[in-house]
Amino acid sequence: LLFYGAEKRTGTLGVTVENNVPSSYSQVYTMKATGYYSPRGKGASGLGLYYGTFAVDPTLIPYGTKVYIVSTDGEFVYGWAIATDTGAFIHQNRMQVDLFYETYEESAANGVKEVYVYVP
Repeated sequence: LLFYGAEKRTGTLGVTVENNVPSSYSQVYTMKATGYYSPRGKGASGLGLYYGTFAVDPTLIPYGTKVYIVSTDGEFVYGWAIATDTGAFIHQNRMQVDLFYETYEESAANGVKEVYVYVP
């Protein structure tokens, strides 16, 4: 799903998003994002896998953390997402996230992007 424009959205714990930047955050990471799909229902954390979840190095962003993800050029917005899985990539690049999609085709269509990951 792609969202364009400067609309204002309410996210987590009263944090709003305007112009693709949360009104409050404690950390922002610039990371490589890839799409992934898995037919199984749970990530490494034991939490579910569905659109709005992602894989990450849990020593960097702990499981259960809700973040806001947007491409560095602002053209792609994954939006609010919860860390539920660990990607195999962490052994090579811990500054990466895998964004979960409902189908393989959707994950492949979203390719590789440079994103900002805002941690409230």
